[in-house]
Formats: sequence, C-alpha cells, structure tokens
Amino acid sequence: MVATVLGKRIPYHDELILTQWYTFDSGRERWRTVNHRLTQSVACLLMLDALDIVGRAGEAARLSGVEFSQSFPGIRGSQYKVEGVLLRALKSIQSDERGSKKGLLRTPGEEKKSLSNESCSQTQSPWKIRRGIDSKESA
Repeated sequence: MVATVLGKRIPYHDELILTQWYTFDSGRERWRTVNHRLTQSVACLLMLDALDIVGRAGEAARLSGVEFSQSFPGIRGSQYKVEGVLLRALKSIQSDERGSKKGLLRTPGEEKKSLSNESCSQTQSPWKIRRGIDSKESA
C-alpha cells in the first residue's frame, strides 16, 4: 500500500526477527528495530495525509451529524449515520433553521401546530396543510 500511494518501499521484517533485534545487548540492533517502527509510523501518517482521510471523515461527520470518531467507514453501520441525518433534519424543521418559510402565514400570537394532528387524509401532504395550501388547489 505504501509503495502504491507514496511511491517508496519499506522492507518487511517478521515480528520474531524484530523481537530478537530488540533483545540484543547491542544498541545498534535496538536502534534498528526502533528505526523500522518509526519508519512504519511516519509512512502511516504520510498515507493519511496523502489520502486526506481525516478531512473526508470530518466532512462526513459534519454532513451526517455524527461524532468524528464514528464517521470512519466500518466503525458504525449505515443505520447509525442515517439516524444522524434524520435527527439533523428534524432539528432543522423544529428550529426554523432553514430560514423563513414562504407561504406560511402566522399571526404573532399563533402557536406552531403539530403536523400529525393537522393531516386529514393520506393524500393530503402535512407540508401543504401547514402552509395553507389545499390539495384541491394544487390539483
């Protein structure tokens, strides 16, 4: 993977060999092990930067309304992210976050009405009822 993304090769050493190098009394062999692990760590960070993993995960977390740590692929299922999107949409409807609603005429003393209580039939949209548009007018 490192060779494909970064264009450089890192030698593979078995864990047993790295353990043997580290257990030698020689400082040179220990440094060889530490240098190998350090090279692997730097390559991992460079790959994260080259593929912009952190930026994409942050953007996905912001759009779906979930925590940053939960937005990485494979950590949570898609249902968790869908619930985040639905929760975000519900909050925007309740808080009038999207700006003033055109066609919605309310007097200053009038309270918001529940959409579920206003709908009379399945064919009549609660959004049209809230805005005062009759289903007969739209047809």
